[in-house]
Parts: sequence; structure tokens; C-alpha cells
Amino acid sequence: ASPGARSGAVGNPSLESLRCVMVDLSKPLGIFFDDTCTVERLGEGSQSSVSGLPKGAQVRSMGGRPLERNTKRLVKRITKAKKRALPAVVMGISLPSVAVTLKERPFRFSVELDEQLGLFVVQDSAGMALAKGVKPGLALTGLNGENLFSMTEAELEEKLQQASLPACFTF
Repeated sequence: ASPGARSGAVGNPSLESLRCVMVDLSKPLGIFFDDTCTVERLGEGSQSSVSGLPKGAQVRSMGGRPLERNTKRLVKRITKAKKRALPAVVMGISLPSVAVTLKERPFRFSVELDEQLGLFVVQDSAGMALAKGVKPGLALTGLNGENLFSMTEAELEEKLQQASLPACFTF
């Protein structure tokens, strides 16, 4: 893995569109949650499955207000929004983590620091990295159990070069 050239990951739809999801209140959501607002499954062809919302994602806010991890509270807020005749609401989504272990170098994916988000965003991947689910738009957040937040690209490059194998990446 290596930091790549700047290309404006902020516009990357696979990262941006899943951070916030606009929900049309006139249609069924098609989301089945557990008790903590975590997506267990999606109804086929529903507005939520079409949006690319993954299983394991968790609703963390609705309408710009934080939401406790409580599905009953989420349902109450949706009901209240419908009673107020709101056509849609924005739900803030926390995406599930993905752990990928790679046994050899080169790791075959590149990242770049999106300074606006403060995240290392995957730009491309190939080989075993791609086969194990490393896709453009994912945010690299950990390496061998170490948090990568607040690192510079140079610091990440050094960590990647010195990482013991097999290397466990968290996205």
C-alpha cells in the first residue's frame, strides 16, 4: 500500500454517499434493525438497499441530531417526522469495520490522505487486497492494531514499510 496522488476523495460516491443517507419518508425504508440501530438485513429493491447501505452499518444520527443506539427511539423519530409531513430525512451512518490480513508485500492497494475528512482513503487495489474486499472509497483506520488517525502520509508510508507480516489492516 502506498499513499497516492491527490484526486479529491471527497467526491468519491462510495465514501460520501454512505456517510449520510437521504431517506424518502413516503416509502418504506426496507431496513431491518437490531435493538442498537444496526442494520441486520435490507429488503430487496428497497430504497435502502439501492443506496448501497451495507449490513452492519449503524444509524448514529437523524435529521442532524445524534441518536442513541436505540431502535425504538429511531422509530419514534421517524414517526414524528412523518407526522410533521417532512418529505425526507438524512440519517447519519457509521459504517462497519472490515479487517483484512495480507501475508506478503506489495500490499497492492494505494491510499491518499483526504485532509478534509482526516482519513486515508483507498484509491485503488488489485490482487489479494482486492480479492479480500479492499475497494476504492474505504478508509484505512488501523494497521496491526494501531490507530492511524492524525498521521501524515510520510508517517503512514514508514509504518507500511516496517509493518510485520502478516499485516492486519482495518478499514
